[in-house]
Amino acid sequence: MIRLGLLQFKSSIKMWLTGIFVFIVYGWLISFCLTGAVTLEKELSSQQNNPLPIFVMPMFFGGITLFFVISNVIKTIVNELSDEYRMWMFLGADSRQISIIIAVQLSLVGFIGSCLGYIVMLFSIDSIYNTLQNFIGKVWLPEVNFKIIPMLFVIVNLLSIMICFLSGVLNSKKILKIRSTGKYFKLIIQVVVSVGFIVSSVKIILISSRTESGRSLFLVLFWMILFQIYLGQDLIKILAKIGRLLLPENCGSTGNLAIQQTSVNASKIRDDLIPIIVVQTIIYGLIELLFGLSDPNNMDMKNIVVSFIIYVDAPLIIVIANTVSVAMLKQPEQYENFGQLSRIGFTRGMLIHERSEEILFNSCLLFIVSLISNIFLYFIVRDHLINAFNTMIIIDLPLMVSGLIFVVLVVMETCNILIWYDKNLNKNKIEL
Repeated sequence: MIRLGLLQFKSSIKMWLTGIFVFIVYGWLISFCLTGAVTLEKELSSQQNNPLPIFVMPMFFGGITLFFVISNVIKTIVNELSDEYRMWMFLGADSRQISIIIAVQLSLVGFIGSCLGYIVMLFSIDSIYNTLQNFIGKVWLPEVNFKIIPMLFVIVNLLSIMICFLSGVLNSKKILKIRSTGKYFKLIIQVVVSVGFIVSSVKIILISSRTESGRSLFLVLFWMILFQIYLGQDLIKILAKIGRLLLPENCGSTGNLAIQQTSVNASKIRDDLIPIIVVQTIIYGLIELLFGLSDPNNMDMKNIVVSFIIYVDAPLIIVIANTVSVAMLKQPEQYENFGQLSRIGFTRGMLIHERSEEILFNSCLLFIVSLISNIFLYFIVRDHLINAFNTMIIIDLPLMVSGLIFVVLVVMETCNILIWYDKNLNKNKIEL
């Protein structure tokens, strides 16, 4: 299977390398974290504060995030290479063997990405470390000289290959629907997650101590994230149906098409939104812990910055990189869609208008689900909050996240349309 995976990777290398951006980013992240941790370990004896969590924890959370979000990359590639996988089926390969072939190819992409990420880290580590040092201070981050450590290069590649192979096997099994009991297995997980979420939420409501509520909020965040991962798609599906019912029957030619496109691509949209919603929830939960439950007179901004670096930066970076990779992988499908629409009379401006309305609908879904999550977290801890500004953050944070996603995706789609239009125009000139 490994040899077959290598052979197929060679024939479909362009498709796999199109989604390599997220693997380069992860390779850079773990290279930076490992190099920083190993170098700073020698300075710990003279330091009052231990800076290792700043480097170790992002690597841990980044790996977990990559493991979950990488399924979008796999699903997109499997859909594009579905003809080749059907051919393997005709030749006698079963779904488990195909999942290994996919995992081998994903491991190769992870290896190439981690190598490139390590090279990027060598050129960027000093500037990034100096920036962190300016924010946190030399008490946390002393002056050090970073050197190339060959063994770390090996460890970075092994970690990336291991995560990619394991994620490739498990996620491709879900995509290929190998398990006949998968439906019941998913139902059991949903029930367990729902019970855990409800129990932890009730517990924090009944707690009277602010210290205990802070610890319990971590537990609620854990169960809420699992709830969003395993049941978030169902919630988005319900809200999307309600949203389409509330919209006017006639939204114009581009508006009507945008609504239909969101309906056709509903499952893909839900897959794209869940990681962003999870990261937004982590950020809001951390804001509640660091600001809402803390005495403003005893706040240490350096500790707050360190906490955000430890818990938020890695998942946020990986999710953004994953969004870019998935968008790049979907480019051929988008070009085909642009061609179909242009043949029925859509101009360049109409295409941009239609895509903008489609992205706006999805951004509104992102905002509503994030708002629901934040409101829930706020109400279960509202009796323990010290700072009243949290009521504004409930709305402001999802508004900023959904607004940022809207702007980024509109810019990317506009660039795609302009590139496609330019290529198509040149092609028509050549034919003439």
